[in-house]
Amino acid sequence: MALGAWVATAGRHDLSSPAGAARLIGGALLASVVGATLAALLWAWARPGADLAFEWRAWSLSTAVGLLLVAPLVVAYRGFRVRRSGGLPMAPFLGGAAAFVAFVLAVLLVFSGQAAQRWGGLAATLAYLPMPFLLVASLLWVLRGGTVATLVGALLIIGLTAQGGGPFAMTEGFAGEAVVEVQGFVLAWAVVLVLTQALAEGRRSALATARDWQLRYERTLQAVGVASVEYDAASGRATWGTGAEQVLGPVAGRVATHREWLDLVDAADRGLVQAAWQAVADGSRAATEHGYTLRGPDGRMLHVHERLAAVTGGDGRVEQVVALLHVLPAEPRHG
Repeated sequence: MALGAWVATAGRHDLSSPAGAARLIGGALLASVVGATLAALLWAWARPGADLAFEWRAWSLSTAVGLLLVAPLVVAYRGFRVRRSGGLPMAPFLGGAAAFVAFVLAVLLVFSGQAAQRWGGLAATLAYLPMPFLLVASLLWVLRGGTVATLVGALLIIGLTAQGGGPFAMTEGFAGEAVVEVQGFVLAWAVVLVLTQALAEGRRSALATARDWQLRYERTLQAVGVASVEYDAASGRATWGTGAEQVLGPVAGRVATHREWLDLVDAADRGLVQAAWQAVADGSRAATEHGYTLRGPDGRMLHVHERLAAVTGGDGRVEQVVALLHVLPAEPRHG
């Protein structure tokens, strides 16, 4: 167990990435194999006539299943605190509950004591039928709920098989063979579920981090009175940042392309603005900044300071032109 724990906890010991999940799976399998080998040697010394191959297989499978069902649960609930908000939204909770109920019903049908009489030769192939529902439930309930669903579902399948139900108990070469086989079945699905949950959790964490940074970026721009817009370098299609209308007014929401934006620029400044944008779009300049006068749809004149910068792709070509726009205070009139 110490050897397996050392492998599982090397580096970041969490399940928010495939690497962490792979280390946990590797540690569990290593611990089960080493433990089964030591147990088989003990059986060889204590009971020379025992079937060492069966003892090794039973020990390794039961240990691996136990570790892969309990360890992810412990890791997922490490540092858990009950909070009044910020939990799982109602929609995925209800969706996961429906999927888990479907899983339980499918297990009760497939792993019942009358599986052979009810399904005949199809019983063996129907063993995989409930598992997609468990996979959906574990994904919708995210990491903590998914580990609980996996543990309960695996115990339900193993328990029904131990009572003589299901396709694994239809033909047994010796007493207890069905339980050993169903543990191998559960082990394979436990590995799949752990890896899938890690991939989903990693994606969810990345999206949450991206949303946090986006929110900070938008708040910062709004606080300093700057609007942002991204132009496609080829088509000129505009994508406005959140809060642009608060800085520029309704004109930001009505402009869909850079050509439409140019139509609002004062005729005296239009050529300069077009030339600056084209220089950045074709890669001649990495960035530029200038000021010009803009006439809004309501006829209001705005003095705008604009900074353009190029965003290049992997091939070095300009893919987008980003712009930061700041409205300058109106110049005082002297009469």
